[in-house]
Amino acid sequence: AALAAGLAFRVPQGWESLQWGLLAALLAFAIGFLFFLLGGLGGGDAKLMTGMATFLEPDGILVGFLIMAFTGGMMALVSIVRARRVRHTFQNLRLFFLTVGRQSLKGWKGESPMAALTTPNTSVITNPYAVAIAAGAFAGWSAPLVGITLRGYPIS
Repeated sequence: AALAAGLAFRVPQGWESLQWGLLAALLAFAIGFLFFLLGGLGGGDAKLMTGMATFLEPDGILVGFLIMAFTGGMMALVSIVRARRVRHTFQNLRLFFLTVGRQSLKGWKGESPMAALTTPNTSVITNPYAVAIAAGAFAGWSAPLVGITLRGYPIS
């Protein structure tokens, strides 16, 4: 629904705007799907990212993704520390980087014994990533309005 709404929002702005919305959706879907395959993002979150991206302008999408990643990372760190799973998380990250993620794709979201991103504890740490997506969407939408860009100068 967010994808359809974002594209419908762009139709009155012309063909170029609609093309940008489709490109932004494709980019967001590719990123979201990759993280979904690696087990770091749910399917609904990947779809929400795709829909969110259709509303953002070119200068806002990178700001939005950076804020989203930062917010999600901070939420994950707090959850890991609260669950007292710092050592297990670093073991998983070490294995992930040693195998360059290849081993993670052998198991679907860590459910297989062959998956790299598993912990000995059966409880899984989850975060409501929609909060981070919403923060990124707001930052990406508002950044161009107030003249914030990653290029270092205001939008003309």
